[in-house]
Amino acid sequence: MVFVLTQKLCIFCLTRSLADGSVGRQIKRHNQMKNKVNISCTTQLLSLVLLVLACHAEFVSADTLEQRIHRIAQRNGAMTAQFSETKVLPRMKKTTTKKGTLYFKTDSESLLMRYSDPAGDYTLIKDGVMYIKKGDKQQKFSGNNQAGKMAVLKSSLLNAFVGDIEAIAKDNKATVKAEESNTRYRFVITRKNEQKQGINQLTLLYDKATGALLMLKIEEANGNYTTYETTDPDVKTILSDDIFEL
Repeated sequence: MVFVLTQKLCIFCLTRSLADGSVGRQIKRHNQMKNKVNISCTTQLLSLVLLVLACHAEFVSADTLEQRIHRIAQRNGAMTAQFSETKVLPRMKKTTTKKGTLYFKTDSESLLMRYSDPAGDYTLIKDGVMYIKKGDKQQKFSGNNQAGKMAVLKSSLLNAFVGDIEAIAKDNKATVKAEESNTRYRFVITRKNEQKQGINQLTLLYDKATGALLMLKIEEANGNYTTYETTDPDVKTILSDDIFEL
């Protein structure tokens, strides 16, 4: 009897609740609270993601431009390009222009600049030795004196192609000024104390996307300067060591 009355009372209360909408309001409030919890969790998750991205961006921006170009250029196993060489001697009011094809291989630190004009001339760096041929004259620089003019020139040329700006600055006892644009990295390496002979300043220009060396200007203490410029550099090429056999 008591069970029947209780059952009827529950049915009555449920019927009244449905009639006046209290159950619906309770369900609605429950759904609203659930939605608020979901929104809160989503907001916190987005905040966490943004925090991680901000930390990553700060970490990346902490890289110096010197470190960035070195990292990018080192990925290139080799490089080929057409190039021009312009040497200016202000005191003699003389300008000489040459052109040719260059080949650089990263792992063996080999560089060949083969001139087509004048034909037959070349500059070759291989196994730590630098060979320069001009006309009928050929010179060999072993680089035993690491502080010597030709040794510094050799190391500066090799490091220029792998984007090792810090090494160039160290070899030349110089400071570095770095700049960047949307597509280029530019470095000016200036010797701390000017000298009577040898290199006083180097200016290097790189492609930001590929790390290819686009321009190298070498200014000497006597006022002479030489500018190398590359055209359509290919950093995806694969080179055989045979190319550096002359």
